[in-house]
Order: sequence, then C-alpha cells, then structure tokens
Amino acid sequence: MTLIDLRSLYVDADILENEIGLVQSGSNAKVSFTAFPGESFAGSIVSINPLIDIEKKTRRVTVLIDNPANRLIAGMFATVVLDAEILEDRLLVPKEAIVLRDDRPVVFIARENENGELRAVWSYVETGKQNEEFVEIISSKFDLKPGESVVIDNHYTMIHDAKIRKVKRSNG
Repeated sequence: MTLIDLRSLYVDADILENEIGLVQSGSNAKVSFTAFPGESFAGSIVSINPLIDIEKKTRRVTVLIDNPANRLIAGMFATVVLDAEILEDRLLVPKEAIVLRDDRPVVFIARENENGELRAVWSYVETGKQNEEFVEIISSKFDLKPGESVVIDNHYTMIHDAKIRKVKRSNG
C-alpha cells in the first residue's frame, strides 16, 4: 500500500544560473497549472538545490503550495513565478510604453497643455532593470513622475506634442 498526502504539494522549478543570486529560501511564489487556467496558487520556496545542472545551466528550486480540496495532482504541468530581488521605490512603466528612436529609448508622457488639451510629450529616458512586464526609468528628459500616464499604444509614428486622448483598455 502507498499512502499519499495531497493537502500540500512540492513543485520543482528550474532557475537560470544568472538568476541564482536573486532567489532565496522563504521567498514567495505563485504557481499556475494548465488544468486551471486563470487561477494561481500561493506558495513559498522551501529549498534550493546546491548543485547546478551543468547541461541546462539551471538550479532546482522547490516550492511548497497548499492544495485546497485536493484539486491538484502530483505530476501536473505548472508554471512558477518566483519573487526574486525586490526593488523598492522605483519608477516603472509598462514595457510597451518604450519606443526606440535612433536607438535611444523614448516614452511619450500624457500631459495637459495650458489650454487643457491632452498632449504627448516626447521624453528620452534612461532605463534600468526590466522584466517581462515593466521597465525601470532611471531618468527622463521631461521629468516623468510617478503616477503620470504614458502612451502604450499607437505611438511608433507619434510626434512630440501630438494631441491624444485616454481610452480604457479591455482585458479581452
């Protein structure tokens, strides 16, 4: 007889060698399964294998997650997102807000002019760290401030001081 306790599960994930220094035991993780699209399960890193897989250049990390109602089954395919290096007090913009002009990154800031019209302000930026969603802005020519809106669509041919309007994005 084999006894299995499915109240919690261990999920193994590989991290790239260049990301080893960014994760640590106890860090939070989010695990999603193809069987449950749009749903994620919270967990935490419980162990980091001390060995590197020489062929894949990865290191194995084990995440422990709760298994409410025993919905998850050992062996299911999962995607794991790990909390890595946490950078506080950073100015971030969505990755799609960055446009390259003459090989320099540009952001269009949505600002009202003296007539109350919403205009696109072309601002060269110095970028820092980035992930799949956001880019850190270290400095900008026209002093982009936290909370200001930036243009994220239809800006590849946009010019400075172009008249713009805000639209709500649909999530579909």
